[in-house]
Amino acid sequence: MQTGFRGLLAAGCIMALAATLPASAAPEKAAPTQFDLDCVMTHVVKHPRKVGRRQLRIDLVGKRWCEGTCEAVGELVVRDDVLELSIKPTPIGPALDTRAVTISRKTAALKDEHRVTMNDDVVSVDLFTGACRMRPYTNIDRKLF
Repeated sequence: MQTGFRGLLAAGCIMALAATLPASAAPEKAAPTQFDLDCVMTHVVKHPRKVGRRQLRIDLVGKRWCEGTCEAVGELVVRDDVLELSIKPTPIGPALDTRAVTISRKTAALKDEHRVTMNDDVVSVDLFTGACRMRPYTNIDRKLF
């Protein structure tokens, strides 16, 4: 019986000692690969002003994205620190409207630059910035009915 008691005492001491040691770090939760971004947008002009919200749906695995009601789906370039959202240039009469949209993967800051050119000359430049927050993914292919 003495041996059983000593074994039990030793096991209790080991358990008590283990409880005082720092636990190994739990595995870090993986970052989501599909998510929505809700962005508060600002038009950067001489006197910046808020211009509303913008919702983006992002699919890092499928490398695609869409905006608002997702009428058009664009391609996505995934880099270490930034997402580059591909947008086809839009003809406006004889002019061409191009957009360059990037999102920081560290701060979720969005930058959306619109350039209107005519015969390769820049006619106007508009810059919009956004502070984005992640939201649950609502699916690029989701249909309302």
